[in-house]
Amino acid sequence: MSDGPSQAARARVEARLRAWADEGDGRVLALDCALLFAAGEAAFTSEVVLWFHIVFVLLTLATLFLAIRPLMKRLLAWVPLVTICVLYAVWVGNTARSELIEIPLLSGILAIVVIGAQRRERAM
Repeated sequence: MSDGPSQAARARVEARLRAWADEGDGRVLALDCALLFAAGEAAFTSEVVLWFHIVFVLLTLATLFLAIRPLMKRLLAWVPLVTICVLYAVWVGNTARSELIEIPLLSGILAIVVIGAQRRERAM
């Protein structure tokens, strides 16, 4: 059996990891680990709303040091994921329906912060 395909796959993974590491300094890795942990807690604990808020705070902090493209990748991945967690918690009755109003409010705040980050990036 040839070792070629596995070597090629390994090279692709290593290239992606290098590109991920090159997005920024150690803050990017810390951010991604924190987002993964918070989303996991939102998905698997009863404190969905708390972790939902933490994800939004982490994404807001990310606007301070990430360029727009890496920031948008994270927004498009994490916001729908934790939103689904909140919607599911409301659907099964673990969370009050009144918590649903926070989804558009936090998304709006995050959109305003992203617009500010875009303007900052253009000005630099």
